[in-house]
Amino acid sequence: MDYAVTVVSKSMRTSGGGVYFKIAPAQDDIDDALAVTGDRDLAEGKVPLFYYENFTIDDGGKQRTPIFFREKELQKEWRRLNTSKVPPETCVTELFSLLTELVRPGGSNDELRNLKFMSPKESKSKSEDCIRKGSGEPVFVVGKRIIVL
Repeated sequence: MDYAVTVVSKSMRTSGGGVYFKIAPAQDDIDDALAVTGDRDLAEGKVPLFYYENFTIDDGGKQRTPIFFREKELQKEWRRLNTSKVPPETCVTELFSLLTELVRPGGSNDELRNLKFMSPKESKSKSEDCIRKGSGEPVFVVGKRIIVL
């Protein structure tokens, strides 16, 4: 994710207003976010993230707040750890506004330091597929543009 965010942010600064790379949520994730927030639309370039207030997981002996790209994966993790409890109300935030807050100089929100981004379950297999299909070649090379006609 850090690589993808870096590529997107650099392309926004250096492309003269045009964006060459974007991180885009799946339509189902947009629909889930809109259902939670009650909004009619999600602005272009926004990526919803899902979490529960006061929900933490053990991450190597440290309690972290998991934040998911998919609401269904948040619900599944809650049910796995809390089999007899009703899940709390889903909360939604946005990837880039959260990242901006995380790197803001002088930021002192300790809760943000305990976040754990939970990548979609299929991300690892899709990454492995890209590498396999590329015969071991790098998936992306900074400084190159690939034009598809």
